[in-house]
Amino acid sequence: GVATGVACSVVRVPLSVAKSRVQLNLAPSAFAALVQAWRAGGPAGLYVGFGATLALDVAVAVVQFSTLDAGRKHLDIASSALLGFLASGLSTACTEPIDVVRTRLMAQLRGSDKGKGTDFNYKSLGDGLRKAAADEGVTALYRGLLPRLLLKSLGGAIWYSTYVHCRGLFEAAR
Repeated sequence: GVATGVACSVVRVPLSVAKSRVQLNLAPSAFAALVQAWRAGGPAGLYVGFGATLALDVAVAVVQFSTLDAGRKHLDIASSALLGFLASGLSTACTEPIDVVRTRLMAQLRGSDKGKGTDFNYKSLGDGLRKAAADEGVTALYRGLLPRLLLKSLGGAIWYSTYVHCRGLFEAAR
């Protein structure tokens, strides 16, 4: 559970920092983004948003698996796809504010790079949530929800229905 999430985040967070910076055209390549993050903050610069990533992963897991557990009693392939779609959609909608602030934390440019990009001046996830809501309105915390909702919901439908089907095959083979 938690140990797996931490281990995955050790690898995933620097890559997410690079992805965010390249997508926002703050760096020309993933390698350049990693160098930029290192120069701005040393090893900590590569892990900006680590706490927010863990909070996001935990919140997604709680909502998604609670929903899946509540609805898994009467599953066939079609209803498991629908349940996966709904569970992933619900967890995405509930965690979008965390994802928005996490992405902003990762893309902040500070120090000598500050003039080339943006600095939201977020110190932490909680600070970012407060500042975004106060400065831009609560709707700012839901920017990008539709594409993420579609991606995660469709992925959840495929993932969970495949899981249920394969689990049934393994149980039948026993």
